[in-house]
Amino acid sequence: MAVQLPPIPNNPITDVFVWRDWFFKVSQLLVQQASIAWTSLDFTGSNLQDIQTRQHNALQSIQGGIASQFYHLTAAEYAIVQAFPAIPLTVANGGTGATTLTGYVKGNGTSAFTASATIPYSVLTGTPTLGTMAAQNTTSYSTTGTDTTYAYRANNLSDLASASIARTNLGLGTMATQNTGITATITTAKLTALGANGSMTFTNGILTAQTQAT
Repeated sequence: MAVQLPPIPNNPITDVFVWRDWFFKVSQLLVQQASIAWTSLDFTGSNLQDIQTRQHNALQSIQGGIASQFYHLTAAEYAIVQAFPAIPLTVANGGTGATTLTGYVKGNGTSAFTASATIPYSVLTGTPTLGTMAAQNTTSYSTTGTDTTYAYRANNLSDLASASIARTNLGLGTMATQNTGITATITTAKLTALGANGSMTFTNGILTAQTQAT
C-alpha cells in the first residue's frame, strides 16, 4: 500500500523548524511502516528449516498417527516403549499378559495366559478321533460304562458286540459254550485184522462206559 509523504518544504535545507518538522514526520512514517501485519506475509514455499533456532518443545499439535506421520512421546511414554522387551504385553494388545510361560499356553481372551506341562482333556473341543476313553488318564477319569465304544470292566465282557466272534478270535471251540458236564469218547484200535475197534467214554474225567476192542 502506497504511503503519502508530507510535502517537502520550499525553504532551503537549513536548521529551521520547518525542516526539522518534516524530517520528524518522515521518521515517524518510516517507523509505522516497519510494523507489517502477520496476515500480510506470504508463506508460500516456507519451511521450518528456514528458522535458525527450531525448538521441538515449542511446537503445538505435534500428535501424529496417520500414514507418514509419527507419534511424539512424553518421557514416561518413551520409558514404557523402551521397557517392552521386559514387560508382559497385555491380552487386549495381542500379548499373553504373563511374564514367563512354559509348556501348554491357555487363555480366556481377557485375563493373563496360564501355562501347563500337559494339555487337560477338559479344554479339548469336538470329538477326538480315538474316542473319549483313549484320551483319559486312569488316575483322573472315572467311567460309568455308558460309553459303548469300549468294553467296560465291570460288565465282565457282557457288553461285547459279538461273543461268538470274540471266542473265534481267542481260538476257542464249541466246548467253550457248554454249561454241563464234559463228556468225551475215545476210540481204541482193534487188536486183530478181523477184530473191531473199542471205545472209552469219560464224563467229567470219569470213565463211564467202555467197549473192549477185539
